Amino acid sequence: MDIVLVLMCGIPGAGKTTIAMDLVEYWNRNYCTTDNTVASRISFDDLESFIEWNHSSFKMIRQENLCILEKLMSPEIRTKLSKTTPSLVVVDDIMYLRSMRRQVYVLARNMGIPMLTVSVSVGLDTAISRNSERSIPVKVESLRKIYESFQIPDPKFIFDRNHISICSEYSACSHTVESIVNTIKSLHSTYVPRIVLVKNVSFHKSSLVKDVDSQLRKIISDVLKELASRIYKSTSAEEQQQLTCLLNSLRLKLSDIKATVLQEVRAETNKDSDSSECFIQLFFAVVMIEMDQLSQINDSPSVADYLEYLASFLLERLQ
Repeated sequence: MDIVLVLMCGIPGAGKTTIAMDLVEYWNRNYCTTDNTVASRISFDDLESFIEWNHSSFKMIRQENLCILEKLMSPEIRTKLSKTTPSLVVVDDIMYLRSMRRQVYVLARNMGIPMLTVSVSVGLDTAISRNSERSIPVKVESLRKIYESFQIPDPKFIFDRNHISICSEYSACSHTVESIVNTIKSLHSTYVPRIVLVKNVSFHKSSLVKDVDSQLRKIISDVLKELASRIYKSTSAEEQQQLTCLLNSLRLKLSDIKATVLQEVRAETNKDSDSSECFIQLFFAVVMIEMDQLSQINDSPSVADYLEYLASFLLERLQ
């Protein structure tokens, strides 16, 4: 593993920036070597402080921030980094909504990078007091709204599962950074990337459509059987109903995706193509997008958790 992503979250004035800067300084002092082990901090707060706050501009700048983050963790950068001690990318942001943290998690997951969320909490009065000392303070009304709307990390959600909570009501002491570092090391040593390359399988040109169709049918069948098994084992009637709806939705979506991929297979067959790998990869990519969209429109922890499990299950079937 060459990078670990650390996601700071907390209301303005919680002490996120102080802890983030201390963490970067500690990591570079203790682990920065000649083999390119480094830590860097990217502040979404700083980038967003220059925009006129409205719904459309806020969404736009968040997307730009994610693009910047993706470039920082790109394969071109990672090939230059140490393979033994991970480099850190520390994102300094409020991340007060689960949807915000999930966006970063999906980006990291798809790049095979482990993510640790550091949730920094503080009382509202203390946050307001600290905020007033800033050169560009956040409006008190906005700070109160963020405080009231803050969704603390919940391990029921897969994107919040790796997190550490810190209270900075009085001050952030040295053992705070050390506890974060120990958690990073543990995560780094146990993390298994979910990006797996599909093995090359050669097909005869005349049977390409048939073989890809057969392979995709088997994948879809395995996925639906696994979900049906989960429904049968569910003890909660509500969870059974949610997963049954998911089963019906996935059955239709997977069939539609298979039909689209087979159209591509037929088009390529006419061009004398003889490899199935790109088509299986295409199927996988579209399915992952569909599952991400399903997670975004469904707040049920059981559905979100199953979709994440399904991604892992599907990858095993694609090997």
